Amino acid sequence: MTETMDDSLMTVTNSLPSAGRMFLIACGRMIKNLLAELAAKNLRLNEKITHLEQRSTRAKLLSYLSSQAQRSGSAEFDIPFTRLQMADYLSVERSGLSQELGKMQSEGLIEFKRNHFILKTRQTTV
Repeated sequence: MTETMDDSLMTVTNSLPSAGRMFLIACGRMIKNLLAELAAKNLRLNEKITHLEQRSTRAKLLSYLSSQAQRSGSAEFDIPFTRLQMADYLSVERSGLSQELGKMQSEGLIEFKRNHFILKTRQTTV
């Protein structure tokens, strides 16, 4: 009969005093939580790279705002940033970001007030 890794681990674990078993269980939970945090951070950084690889301020904004809308499941959502924080996050100048947001609003692409945004769909005429 061949012993699996789980069987071997259970044999070793069961031979430990209860304090040792509790320690191993706690270590396992800690490692699981650490891996979950690392995976979440990796996803956030990959998302940020997607925004930053866009060349223009408008493209970065559209990428970021689209991802926020997708995350919220709605075209209407709040972002967790002030204008300065969003500019820093997207690696653009705050004044350029504000100017581009104003242009996008006047073109009917978005509506916003402070950190509340609504993405509009473009109506095409035939």
